[in-house]
Amino acid sequence: MKAERWMVPLVLALAVIGLLAAGCSEETTGPGPGDSQTEVPDLDDPLGGYTTQDELPAFGDPDLAESAGEESPYDDAMGDDPKIARWRHADADSVHAYVVTILWGMMARDPSMADSLLDPDVPVTDWSGALRVDRGGVLLRSTVAFERGDHIVRPRTDRTEIAWVSHTTVSYDGLRIVVYQPFEGEEDGEDDTLVIEAGTHVWEFAVNDLAELDFEETVDDAGNKFVLRSFLARPEVCGRGFIGGTWLVPENPEEERGVFRGRWVSADGRVAGYVRGFHGVNGQGREVFYGKYIDLDGTFRGILRGTWNRERILGSSDPDHPERHHGTFNGEWIDQNERVAGSVKGAWVAAPGAGRGFFEGRWKAICSRP
Repeated sequence: MKAERWMVPLVLALAVIGLLAAGCSEETTGPGPGDSQTEVPDLDDPLGGYTTQDELPAFGDPDLAESAGEESPYDDAMGDDPKIARWRHADADSVHAYVVTILWGMMARDPSMADSLLDPDVPVTDWSGALRVDRGGVLLRSTVAFERGDHIVRPRTDRTEIAWVSHTTVSYDGLRIVVYQPFEGEEDGEDDTLVIEAGTHVWEFAVNDLAELDFEETVDDAGNKFVLRSFLARPEVCGRGFIGGTWLVPENPEEERGVFRGRWVSADGRVAGYVRGFHGVNGQGREVFYGKYIDLDGTFRGILRGTWNRERILGSSDPDHPERHHGTFNGEWIDQNERVAGSVKGAWVAAPGAGRGFFEGRWKAICSRP
């Protein structure tokens, strides 16, 4: 919920990409130190025109780097609880660990683009509440976009519960947590539940369903949403986490390219890198996207490629209630040897031509092969 720091550079990037679509120019992705090679976005190229060259940290974009502050790792004292400490190091057969992201608010723009609480005309939504499991425990790994009075209620005295105070207007807040589900004897966890109370709303989830869950619900006419994405941490999977940031759609999405950029977040709630790319319709009429993933130092980690779709359109031509496109994306990322290194999937929402939009989702890495 900070000032719209990305607005100007992202709108300019969108304009530049529109010129590229007409063959008027070329775009570089910001070559790494000592490398003058340019990368020309190409919706019909197998790699989108990207190369494996390293980049400047955060692609040389200070606003993108500053957006990492929206993810705030949390030093949860409950990590010293004897049972949670034991569960954190237990084998996967005796304890299941579910990594969960929970978001609430207006999923219309990245929090780094919104100066929401400074606008007196935007109503405030109170999402203060708590989550609890009936068995096992929960550990808080990070808060998302908490500020101006948003906070975790401390001290935590119960390993099964986390409480918070949170208010949103035009953006969203959230938590990244780990749910520990221990097994003893013949227990199968079938009756275990996670209950989340936020504001006036209550949701209940079966803990077993958290193994692979994408849940989204619109809670009011204003467009506020509740989103939960989760996965089971498995020893055979070498890495999983989340991605999120800004997704912009041009005024004529069938003819022009859009852009996206954002943060690559690890399962422990820390920003591990950055991604940026573009999306559009290629020469075969397919809706495709391409992007580049780098670590915090700017070292190349992968090229993203896949497909996107537009599932629904809400709103109208009224400037006070602009049309919003909602959709999903699904793809893979490849390493420097052009081998598949993992997958990405998620959802996006954007107002065409308005310079604001948002995406969030999950990534999964494949274990290294000889």
